[in-house]
Amino acid sequence: MRRGLVFFIAFIFIISSAAFAAEEKLRVENIRYGETGGGARIVFDLNRKTDFRAFVLDNPYRIVVDLPSADWKTYKSKFVANNIVKAYRSGVLDDGLTRVIFDIKNPAIISDIFTLAKDDFNKNRLVIDLKPASFNLFNARKAEIAGILPAHIALKLTMEPEEFREHGVIMGGGGIVFIDDSACIVDLNIMFSWFLEDESCGRCTTCHGGTQRMTEIFQRIARGGGREDDYNKMQILGQALQWSNCVHGSASPTIMLKSAEYFREEIDEHILRGRCPAKVCRDLIRYEVHADSPKLPEAAEICPTEAVVMNAFRFSEDVIEKENV
Repeated sequence: MRRGLVFFIAFIFIISSAAFAAEEKLRVENIRYGETGGGARIVFDLNRKTDFRAFVLDNPYRIVVDLPSADWKTYKSKFVANNIVKAYRSGVLDDGLTRVIFDIKNPAIISDIFTLAKDDFNKNRLVIDLKPASFNLFNARKAEIAGILPAHIALKLTMEPEEFREHGVIMGGGGIVFIDDSACIVDLNIMFSWFLEDESCGRCTTCHGGTQRMTEIFQRIARGGGREDDYNKMQILGQALQWSNCVHGSASPTIMLKSAEYFREEIDEHILRGRCPAKVCRDLIRYEVHADSPKLPEAAEICPTEAVVMNAFRFSEDVIEKENV
């Protein structure tokens, strides 16, 4: 029985389509910067294609890029302060990843991020596009929903990122939202998946179509059309969305997958038994009259929702005996 759940609002977190691979050691050969149409572009010249992750932080404002363990040959880089980026620095994390931090002057968001393969004129490249943002937009984009946990797990965690990561969520810096069992997990997924669908830019089919399918699955479950293989569809969607071009797609299935993992019993109530324990999904709420009265046949004729189930009763002159309701 669900006793409560917790959402975690975290950083914008962009993850490439696969885990960091064990290949030829990565070498960062140059970092370039240019300004384009009011925004900015940062380009990493690399010796090979690489996986990556990137996110924004505030206090102070900065862009963070994590790469596999890398050698640096950037002594020729001519990276100077500009309208958005002040400077960059790098270091090695405890898990061996190389972290590059770009200090930015004012709020900015990652508008796009992608890799380009080596060609006749260029090396392999990691490209990050930035654009200035208002304080409100920066915080809205920073506050991605990065996980959901049942209260019996979340309330035992200390406010340390490592403990949250063990459960597949990010503690983040945006906030923590507590919700009791008067909320419906299916209805919450409809709300968040609809938001993710609505905010999708539509530039990649993976995100645009994937978030639509998420919304459709949970809307159908809420209407009473849930299927046992919906869990399989959720897993397929979660894997496919990792191929999105940016965080909006790759992070969008987090709530869906964590809901299926931690709140399957409640979702099963919707799918298998056609009921919403929180009494939120209107199509799964029905009213039946349980009473012994000679006026029930008259009531059944005018009831617009067929709440009076006549075949559940046996009539004997003026007495109605309830058998199986």
